[in-house]
Amino acid sequence: MATILVVDDDITTQLILQNALEEQGHDVTAVGDGTAAIEWAEKLSPELIICDWMLPETDGLAVCRQIRDRPPLAETFFILLTAQEQMDERLAASESTVDEWMTKPIEIDGLLARVRCGLKINRLNRQLRRAETQLFYGEKMSGLGQMVSGIAHELNNPVSFVTGNVNHAADYAGDLIELVQLYGEHYPEPDEEIQDQIEDIDLEFLLEDFPQLLDSIKTGTDRIRHLVQCLRNFYKEEDSELKNFDLHAGLEDILQILQARLKGKKGRPIEVVKEFGELPEVQCYPGQLNQVLMNVLSNAIDSLDICRERDADFDPEIRIHIGQETDSEPPQIAIRIGDNGGGISPDVRDRIFEPLFTTKPPGVGTGMGLSISRQIVVENHGGTLDIDSEPGKGATFTVKIPRRQTPPDS
Repeated sequence: MATILVVDDDITTQLILQNALEEQGHDVTAVGDGTAAIEWAEKLSPELIICDWMLPETDGLAVCRQIRDRPPLAETFFILLTAQEQMDERLAASESTVDEWMTKPIEIDGLLARVRCGLKINRLNRQLRRAETQLFYGEKMSGLGQMVSGIAHELNNPVSFVTGNVNHAADYAGDLIELVQLYGEHYPEPDEEIQDQIEDIDLEFLLEDFPQLLDSIKTGTDRIRHLVQCLRNFYKEEDSELKNFDLHAGLEDILQILQARLKGKKGRPIEVVKEFGELPEVQCYPGQLNQVLMNVLSNAIDSLDICRERDADFDPEIRIHIGQETDSEPPQIAIRIGDNGGGISPDVRDRIFEPLFTTKPPGVGTGMGLSISRQIVVENHGGTLDIDSEPGKGATFTVKIPRRQTPPDS
């Protein structure tokens, strides 16, 4: 039913609590000191901890405070055990940190009642935090989408102006170059002043390079226009309705947006290997699915950036495979995004989809990306988001969604 951690240096108390809780169907781990309690709490992410006040080297209140300082464990329900004669003193010290307390010797029925209540509170707290996270992320993406759409709109006008006029500039330049060449044919011996000017400006090079310069300007403005269109496609706000979506085009837009990160500043550029099979349009919420794919690709780039910084000769690679799985019912679309980076350890892999869990340094990221991504895939698209990884062998995320969706109200 629930994962519970028991912390007590008395082996008899450990066994009594473990047996009573396991009879209720709970998964129970017992340890004897505060250091082990913190280590096992980080491994297990228990819903509830029962901890004795008196422990070797530290005390239960210090353990509770360390638990509260770790965001993934902050919602864990904490029951503190203490002696009756010290109850008032210790209750005053712990009331702002500990969720519940009990006196020794332990009355099992009372403990089980507190455990049931604590687990219910824990579930409600997690649901509340999850709702807050979804709301925050949704508002963040909505605000970001509005900002990007506004910037894209403002960029589109001057870029269109430059693109339209560079074509006219190329035509005018061609006419002027043709005129200069005609002058050269009819007046092969110009005045000394004109000859000096021809040498000063290196006319031969100018006539050759100017058209290429205009072509470069046109190529640059075309790229900006394409990037602006990619941004507008990515941040569409029309997520309230299911739409037929071209996954190939969506991924191309995302890769275009990430182009600067793929090149990077250190080490070799990331090679992107695309294995795009024939694929019909997929019914989905395009903006939400774009967010999932962008997040997975960004995490892959983060992993490869670490490898590029450590080894300038490292050949980073991201492989994207999209295909149909017609054997499943209903038929599914599978998107696999893999990298050849450092991989993910088993303990991190087991927690990677937890809300607010992150392996990045403080202040880098919010730790919500993969948690929200899985919710989008599972709850909004009836699919799955899984990871396959080993340390040193890279990681592969697999998104599977039905090719056709069933609207929630149908």
